[in-house]
Amino acid sequence: MADTRLMYFYGSLRPGEYNYSRFCLDRMADIVADDVVVPGAMYSYHDAYPVVNFNRKGEVRGTILRVDDYVAEMIDGMERGAGYNPLKLEIKHGDHTIYPVTYHWPGSTKKHVAIPDGNWPKHNRVLEAEYARSRR
Repeated sequence: MADTRLMYFYGSLRPGEYNYSRFCLDRMADIVADDVVVPGAMYSYHDAYPVVNFNRKGEVRGTILRVDDYVAEMIDGMERGAGYNPLKLEIKHGDHTIYPVTYHWPGSTKKHVAIPDGNWPKHNRVLEAEYARSRR
């Protein structure tokens, strides 16, 4: 990859989630680290996608990807268009510090359901299993 950026994803852009393949991240990104825990509080927005407020107490699990500028700009457009603000994190990785960009939810979370373990893929699998059981 020519010009690249580090990005921290905690929701639908993580490996195995729907936007990971939609944005071709399986072919256009390198996984730097997986299951990286950072401070913040995760909430489910109508069981459709997660929102995270990094100013609140809790933990968020995510994946750090290295993406090229084109992919980063596409994702940035999607995230900003949904109301998120970019935020640069400081994460200790091995014996050095890295600064991936992530997306912070600045809005209210009063009507959202808290996800205490900050693990969107796990939460999503539970929702999918509940939906499948309800369809029987």
